[in-house]
Amino acid sequence: MPPPESRVKKHKASEVNLSVLAEKALEVLGKRPFQWQLDAARAILCGHDLILDVGTGCGKSLCFSLPLLLSETDISITVSPLSALMIDQASSSRIPTVAVCQETVTHVGKAQMYSDIVNGKFRHVIVSPEIHDDAPLTWLVTRVSKRVDGV
Repeated sequence: MPPPESRVKKHKASEVNLSVLAEKALEVLGKRPFQWQLDAARAILCGHDLILDVGTGCGKSLCFSLPLLLSETDISITVSPLSALMIDQASSSRIPTVAVCQETVTHVGKAQMYSDIVNGKFRHVIVSPEIHDDAPLTWLVTRVSKRVDGV
């Protein structure tokens, strides 16, 4: 059976105004992104694969939040192996964000957390690798994409 058609919106590089993105980052997130972060965000928005080789604490995570600033309905799902960092990012983000890892699922409950995500409570979902392969999460991603598309 072929994989389902992607519902990921891909922009053309010429459509992504990095000046507007930088202004929104300062306005919404209180951060002034570096040019490399803006370039990385553009690559993400255009659907390109991306490898960032940047030191700890230099702002890689911002690259995955920046694309959310161009639309108030977009949702981002990021896979991250560091639970403590995920939880910290979710609690300090100015964009509604949830960390989906063993610690948070145990604390909140899988059904409640997944329900909150499907119902649009969060725009940035940061998922640990062990949860990423969870069958209910796969179902959840399908439900979220249908909600975003209005299906």
